[in-house]
Amino acid sequence: IILNVIAYNFFKITFGRARPITFFQTGQYGFYFLQFTSKMWSLPSGHATMITATMTALSRYWPRYQWLYLILIFLVCLSRLILE
Repeated sequence: IILNVIAYNFFKITFGRARPITFFQTGQYGFYFLQFTSKMWSLPSGHATMITATMTALSRYWPRYQWLYLILIFLVCLSRLILE
C-alpha cells in the first residue's frame, strides 16, 4: 500500500490533470504536465487507487470475498466520477 501512495503521487505530479472545479473557476481543462499545485492533481484518484490496492491485498488472503472486493472497488471509483 505504501508503494501505491508513492506511485499515485508520482503520476499526479507527472500528468497534472486539472480538477473539474478548475474548469468552472478558471476555464483550465486537460493535462498540464509536471505541476506541483494540488489544483492539477486530479488523476489518478487517490481514493480509487487506495481502495484498489487494499482490496487486492485482501483478496490474496481471503479470496472467498473477491466479489465483495470488486463491488467495493466499483462503488468507490463510481463515487469519484460522480463527485468530481
